[in-house]
Amino acid sequence: MENAVWTHDRWTTTIEGWVRRTLAGHSDRAIGVVPYWIETREIRVMWEEGILPSLAAMVAEEIRVFVSELGLGVEFEVILYGSGWEESDRRIGVSDYIRPATINGELDHRALFDLSYGETYRQERQHADVYITTRPFVDDRVSWGAAIFEHGCMMLTLWGKRQHSRQFIRSVVRHEMCHLLGMPIHCDDIGVEGWAHDTSCNMHYALPSSRLCGKCREYLGRWWLEIDRLCS
Repeated sequence: MENAVWTHDRWTTTIEGWVRRTLAGHSDRAIGVVPYWIETREIRVMWEEGILPSLAAMVAEEIRVFVSELGLGVEFEVILYGSGWEESDRRIGVSDYIRPATINGELDHRALFDLSYGETYRQERQHADVYITTRPFVDDRVSWGAAIFEHGCMMLTLWGKRQHSRQFIRSVVRHEMCHLLGMPIHCDDIGVEGWAHDTSCNMHYALPSSRLCGKCREYLGRWWLEIDRLCS
């Protein structure tokens, strides 16, 4: 993504164009992937053994609070789905489910995006998935999360002592939720005329705060306004 200052008209028309391309399965990031999860706007929060249930509950509540604060005019149902489920008389844990997306115990987030998009339960009822794991990303012990709108998938990598950093986790949840809700860029990537450069926005790569700047709020507002216009 270019690092430049755009006119406001270019900003708004680009957002609208991205929505149209994404809903048609022509997103630059995920060719052929259609975000069916927005049909139900249901978000399921799941976690691996080793993640404290109270932490998973905090993540789910932070998602609810953040979406409410955004004022998108869109309602999402956030469900604490658990650390496993019953299938064909046997229990499948989240750790078992995501194992095909791991390499030597580390998580390949792109593989998990694809795995989540094609899961059986998506065919029964479309939804987005939030995975809270005890594993780092493959060859990456710096990042705390990843998310993508097209696949309807988000993950938090809370390995080691990271579960103790609850206030920072709240900031990570907000940052990744912006990606899950449709923002493929970071605040650093594009400047927009009329919006001052805000170095404390949550959507900077460094996550300097839990606060979202006006430019990024406008992005998400226009994104969902266009979705509703096209899907109504």
